[in-house]
Amino acid sequence: MKPSLDLQTLVSERVAALAVTLSTIVFWLTIFTFPNFFFFSPFENPDPLYKVEQSISTLGWICLGVLPLVFAWLPKISGRSTEPLYVFGSIVWPISVFVIQLTLLIQGSGFYSYLANYPILIFTDIISCIFLLLLRKQIFQRL
Repeated sequence: MKPSLDLQTLVSERVAALAVTLSTIVFWLTIFTFPNFFFFSPFENPDPLYKVEQSISTLGWICLGVLPLVFAWLPKISGRSTEPLYVFGSIVWPISVFVIQLTLLIQGSGFYSYLANYPILIFTDIISCIFLLLLRKQIFQRL
């Protein structure tokens, strides 16, 4: 069966891709507003576990800042699904942050305690992932 090419479907896919673009812009603006949270060397910490977690976290925020945007628009150009890469880019950052927060909780520190002081980080650490995953159905509905 051939996929639907009706105007409403095409408009819906593009609106979803534009929403991903807007989410990405807000994500990068947040990163540049709080560079000390994002731009640092994970290897400066003496704890080997924390080094690994922070390295994955650094890779994660870069993925979230690039992959969903690229893989939301690429199917519009190529006609091929990039859904697995889109999902990977959307979830690696929040999962890595969650693992770090779990480690800190086990070590006796606060669990997501920084969010009380910097509530905009709720967007980067939690909401953006959920938002991007909700848009997935619209972006990849024909593929």
